[in-house]
Amino acid sequence: MIFEITAEDNAKISKWLRDEVYPSIVSEQLKNPDIAQHLYPDNDGIIRRPYTGAIGGGLTYEFTPTGMGVVTKVRYFNGKELDLTDYDSW
Repeated sequence: MIFEITAEDNAKISKWLRDEVYPSIVSEQLKNPDIAQHLYPDNDGIIRRPYTGAIGGGLTYEFTPTGMGVVTKVRYFNGKELDLTDYDSW
């Protein structure tokens, strides 16, 4: 069995991270000088991505095969979750 993230799903994940997940984490990390020193701005000077450690973790991709189709979820370590499952195709 092959589990894939489509280009469309990848775009949804990027938007979700940018708009819903990262802003609150970056805001909290900027308050901690030990972590803030690891945050770097984009070319336009805005910090958009949180620090997630030396190996850049934070995301977990979960694929759950069922008798009807595959449930696909993406979780961030802070507990936020994005369900990418196309239930209409079942």
